[in-house]
Amino acid sequence: MKKLAIILGLVALVFGFAYSCNHGSSSGTPEDTVKTYYTALIANDIETVTACVYPDPTQRAQFIALVTNDGQEEFVSGVASYAILSSGYDEDGNAEVVVHVVYKDATEKDKTHKLYKQDGVWYIDANTK
Repeated sequence: MKKLAIILGLVALVFGFAYSCNHGSSSGTPEDTVKTYYTALIANDIETVTACVYPDPTQRAQFIALVTNDGQEEFVSGVASYAILSSGYDEDGNAEVVVHVVYKDATEKDKTHKLYKQDGVWYIDANTK
């Protein structure tokens, strides 16, 4: 029963935070989604991070439960800062955003995120490496 209450609580949180990633800005661009995603990573805000990646609330709740060991552990990101380097669209209308990421251990990496639009909202493809 306690586990069900935790899962239902996470689902409710995810519903609330889904709005924050994709509707927080007036322009609703792929760059806005990536900015929100990295800002949430830096703030260790797992709910907003997942809202930028998973359109389905059930998937978001499952991912949060997996990452936090059913709420028993705190989500801690290794991202210290980021800068968007470039963005563009492909022939299918999907987007690609290249980001320079600096991690807390002082390592740096350029990451390419593929994004797709679903129901007028941009999401980061979960399969992006």
